[in-house]
Amino acid sequence: MNIYKKLRFLEKSLKKFTPSLINLNNENIKRIKPVKQKYDILSLSGGDNMITREEAYDLLKKHVKTRNLIKHCLATEAVMKKMAQHFNEDEEIWGLAGLLHDLDYEYTKEKPEEHGLKTVEILGNMVPEQIKNAILAHCEKKERESLIEKVIYAVDPTTGFIVAGALIKPEKKLSAIDVNFLLNRFKEKSFARGASREQMKSCEEFGMTLEEFYSISLEAMKEIAEELGL
Repeated sequence: MNIYKKLRFLEKSLKKFTPSLINLNNENIKRIKPVKQKYDILSLSGGDNMITREEAYDLLKKHVKTRNLIKHCLATEAVMKKMAQHFNEDEEIWGLAGLLHDLDYEYTKEKPEEHGLKTVEILGNMVPEQIKNAILAHCEKKERESLIEKVIYAVDPTTGFIVAGALIKPEKKLSAIDVNFLLNRFKEKSFARGASREQMKSCEEFGMTLEEFYSISLEAMKEIAEELGL
C-alpha cells in the first residue's frame, strides 16, 4: 500500500472513530482536538473528493478562453509533473497545481493584486490546501515555504521563456532548441523580457542548477509539443 493510500485509509478511519469520542463535557472536547489536527494534515495529501484531471481541465476551459493561456497552463502542468517525478512527489497534485495556477488570469489581469486569490475562491473545496497554497505562492500571495511552492514559482516564467525560444527559430518547434540555447538566451536581457531571470534562477532554492532546471523543463514540454503546437 503506497503512502497516499495509507493516508486515505487513515482519513476514513478517523471519520468513523471521531464521532465515538464526542461528548459535550470539556474534558472530551480537549481529547478531540488532536484528532482534528491529524485529520486536517491528512486531507492536505488530497482526499477522495479532489477533482480529477479531466474535471480540472474542463474548469480551466470554462474560465480561460485565450488559447495561448491554456497552452501556458498545459506547459506548466507538464513541467510540474516532471519535477514531481524528479523529487519523488505526487504527480497528480503537482500537475493540478500547474494546470490551475492561472485559472483567474482573465478576471484579474487588470487587478494583479487579486490574482491567485480569485482562483482559490473559485476552487473552494475542490482541491487540497497544498494546491491552493502553491497557486498563491506562484504569484507571491504567500511566502514560499514548501517544495511545491518554490518549484511552481520558478516554473511559471520558464514555460513562456522556452516557448519564446522556440518561436525565434525558423522551425518554430521545441525540437529546434536545447539547453545551451536557453542558457545563452538567459544572458540576453533583451530576450523575453517578461520572463523574470530572478524568478527562474530561484530554482537554486530547491537545489537545482539553472542548467538542470532547464533540461527537465524542456524535456517535459517536448513531450507535449503537439498539444502546444510547437
